[in-house]
Amino acid sequence: MIRKRLLPYAFIAPAACVIAVAIGIPVLQVFVLAVSQTNKIGDPVAFGGIANFQRLFADPLVVPVLEQTGIWTFGILIPATIMSVALALVLNERFRGRAVARAIVFAPWAVSFVFVAVIWRLIFDPFFGHLDALLSIIVGSPVTIAWLAKPTTAMMAVIWVGITLTVPFTTIVTLSGLQAIPQELLEAASLDGAGSWARFRYVTLPLLQPVLVVATLVNPLAIFNSFPIIWTMTTGGPSNSTDTFATYLYKIAFWDLDFGKAAAFSVVGLVILLVISGLYVRSSASEVF
Repeated sequence: MIRKRLLPYAFIAPAACVIAVAIGIPVLQVFVLAVSQTNKIGDPVAFGGIANFQRLFADPLVVPVLEQTGIWTFGILIPATIMSVALALVLNERFRGRAVARAIVFAPWAVSFVFVAVIWRLIFDPFFGHLDALLSIIVGSPVTIAWLAKPTTAMMAVIWVGITLTVPFTTIVTLSGLQAIPQELLEAASLDGAGSWARFRYVTLPLLQPVLVVATLVNPLAIFNSFPIIWTMTTGGPSNSTDTFATYLYKIAFWDLDFGKAAAFSVVGLVILLVISGLYVRSSASEVF
């Protein structure tokens, strides 16, 4: 019995050791920097206690940046999840050109995020971009909107780009879950008189729950720490209105060369992600549709 209980841990021990070295050591170094005074190249020179955290929370931009990070994360996650489920349902059906449609949906995810962000930055350009020209044709009068120069429209623009880059991955995961659902269950529900919505609500959605839990847990972690889209399109501007956790952390570390404060901010971000992940996993484990 002891051997049977220890055997699974023996199998995962090598991977656990690799993860502990690859992730655990950098995390430990960040904690050390967070409680240390550092020089301009990031080396700890003395113990600083909670001074870095005090300076961090005295920064008037920290709270707005965390609020913007929440808007950025959930502004992408919720629409992207809904759109992905709808797209996966369509792509799971048999129709002519399905393979091409799947390739089109999945293509943005296979391209560098920086490249996609550069393209969208050009599209949103008020002088040379195509979006204002298209809107001018639709409304029948000239439209000139500096999308990335205004705080409200800049955040909307980067969130839209984030949605377009999140949908492919979530669609792939959801589609794999749909294809794993036994068709006999859907046919039985249909024979019992269940309509399309009833089959989706009471058969498809409950069976998709494990897949959606994985997708909607991985996505917030990736979106929260996402850097290339915002940095390429706005560099956190205008006036820090699109700065999120990742971009502001970069500015603290490599613009201000304040590595102790940046490490403290990293610790805050880690705690936030751990709390969100723990609460989400706990609620999802007991949730019944």
